[in-house]
Amino acid sequence: MPNYRVTPPNEPFENKRYVEWVQDWSNWFYQINPDHNNNGDVVFLRSMPLAEGKYLDEGVVMVGNDSLEISADQRVLIPIITANYVADHSETSEWLYGMVRSHIAGGDHHPLKEQLRIDGQPIDDGNKDEGDLRRYEIETPIFMIGIPDISDSSYEKSLKDQMEIPMQSPGFFPSVTRGYFVMLELNAGKDYYIECYATGLTTAFEQYHASLLYHIVVNESRKQKQLTVPPSRLSNNLISKVRDKHHKGEFDKNEFEKIKGYLEMSKEKIGMGMLGNSQKKGN
Repeated sequence: MPNYRVTPPNEPFENKRYVEWVQDWSNWFYQINPDHNNNGDVVFLRSMPLAEGKYLDEGVVMVGNDSLEISADQRVLIPIITANYVADHSETSEWLYGMVRSHIAGGDHHPLKEQLRIDGQPIDDGNKDEGDLRRYEIETPIFMIGIPDISDSSYEKSLKDQMEIPMQSPGFFPSVTRGYFVMLELNAGKDYYIECYATGLTTAFEQYHASLLYHIVVNESRKQKQLTVPPSRLSNNLISKVRDKHHKGEFDKNEFEKIKGYLEMSKEKIGMGMLGNSQKKGN
């Protein structure tokens, strides 16, 4: 019996279906530095590095200091292999659907369960007679996707810089996403290593390989705590936003270090306060 649960594709979470979460995931991935804004009801993973160049065989590794800390009432959405196209040059809906379908059909179609591993073991969704992930193939309808305006490419990274067809203009455009996505419910007090790898269609930019390795630590439900997010996560989110402002030149390094120091002091005091409250309850 696995110590996690796979959300079936026909089961909604927070009144939203898989396909709607995939649309949210797509918009999230195009954000500037998306990992800095990833603390909603569903935590999104990614399998493509946000680096210059096309289809680099690097994978995404989020362990150690980059490990994710979530709560038990959140879910995790894992992209195994995906294709997304945006109509930023008046492309038709038929073109969008044709592109994503050909890209997914030309790769690992369908990925095997052993290509998605939890703590070193193939994913166990309870469907013992199925060896692949075909039931998790999702295609969105046409939806609007936001393309950001990059002002500092040395620091600000977005998926738009990784696309085959360059996107120069920011704004909102029709889009379609297709691919294999699995949503997990993880247990409080546990930590997990999630690994997956897959291959997509070979294009003019070489073969598309997608892979990820995430370490995820799961805390108790946010609804059971006075604070909706662990103190360390609150502080880290604030520090990330302050760092963004520093990189944009809104204040100098000395000011950044001073603010960061204040936030780290607050994090420590909040943590001690929560520990004291738990001890009082225990008495």
